[in-house]
Amino acid sequence: MKIVICGASAAGLSCLSTLIKQKKDIECTIISEEKIYPYSRCLLTYHLGREVTEKEIEITNPDFFPDNVKWIFGERIIKIDTNKKNVFTDKGNCFEYDKLLLALGAEAIKPPYMLQSDRIFNLRYLEDSVAIDRKLRNSAVVIGGGFVGIKTAYGLIRRGITPTLVMASHYPLSTTIDEETGLIVKDILSGMGIQIYTGADVKEVRQKNSILYLLLSNEKVLDCDVAIVGKGVKPRVKEIDNSGINIKTGILVDEFMQTSIKDIYAAGDCCETYDMVMEKRVINAIWPNAVEQGYYAALNMLNFKISYPGSIAMNSIKTDYFHLISAGNLKDGEAKFFTHYVKSKKQLRKIAIKNGQIVGCALLNDPDYAGVIVELIKNKKPVTDTFVDRVVKGSISPLEYYRKFQEV
Repeated sequence: MKIVICGASAAGLSCLSTLIKQKKDIECTIISEEKIYPYSRCLLTYHLGREVTEKEIEITNPDFFPDNVKWIFGERIIKIDTNKKNVFTDKGNCFEYDKLLLALGAEAIKPPYMLQSDRIFNLRYLEDSVAIDRKLRNSAVVIGGGFVGIKTAYGLIRRGITPTLVMASHYPLSTTIDEETGLIVKDILSGMGIQIYTGADVKEVRQKNSILYLLLSNEKVLDCDVAIVGKGVKPRVKEIDNSGINIKTGILVDEFMQTSIKDIYAAGDCCETYDMVMEKRVINAIWPNAVEQGYYAALNMLNFKISYPGSIAMNSIKTDYFHLISAGNLKDGEAKFFTHYVKSKKQLRKIAIKNGQIVGCALLNDPDYAGVIVELIKNKKPVTDTFVDRVVKGSISPLEYYRKFQEV
């Protein structure tokens, strides 16, 4: 059986390793647009902060894979002939498949003003980090208050540069956590020395010699060496626009990770899968979900017919100043929230419940219960208000909590 995998990041690599473990008599071709060995995008902010080298963020060396795995670097797919089962690349090559995985990932959102200067970057690929490093000397502005923006700001701090943070929302992480938690995070970021402008965006860009000037919507002007835009990502689907594969925001897949075209599967940030909390198909673009989806895609490509149970939104950011874990839906206006905040420790436990089930959580500087709470969210275990209240107030020890989890 000939299998082609388009994409050599989390989902593609997970699929590949699963295929190899499960079945030896396959021919597998994995196509990567990048020209270097696969690496962890999660570590790019650490690379920018000079805490890890290019070698240290490498995930795997293709030389260690068996001979029946063919690696294609520096080529991008531009067309799929679903009738003849061929994949074409921008280098003029054609690859035949019996089963195809689309693990195309996502691309960073690029506001129009990025075209106005060679000192404005995203941080999505290793080449972005390298390019930023060439231009960066003493100052930087990070645009975007999501997890990528905050991790980027922290990476800059680790290399001795305290950036300015600009966000259109009124508090950090506004798409994933509630306002109360977000304002606490904002206070911590300010305590790190970061100048924060909320409710603002870049209105105009100017450049003089090696200095970049950003005019904000609040009329403030910021000057810096570089600006790094972290305003989210969008699925990469333009490569398959004319393939006949059903696309909404991302590629639509069924419970077996198969697209609308037989023998073509999708996994990772490019596809929409079932969200256990939202109870609909969404894009939960995080590394662990992509790995999991790649695993299920591989099993179903081998005809095991195992349903992917779905994912939940989940994020974690750990710095020397704070550790925040969030999961599920903290933006549901119908949910009931249980909160315990110890200001002196900057420690917060917040759990949201709806219809007798936990639907979301935020744990700030208190990660001990995270794994169990996430399992409760995923498995939709019934809980009582009294139980959740005791959990957030810490009157149940981790051991008691675990036992209670086993009971419910």
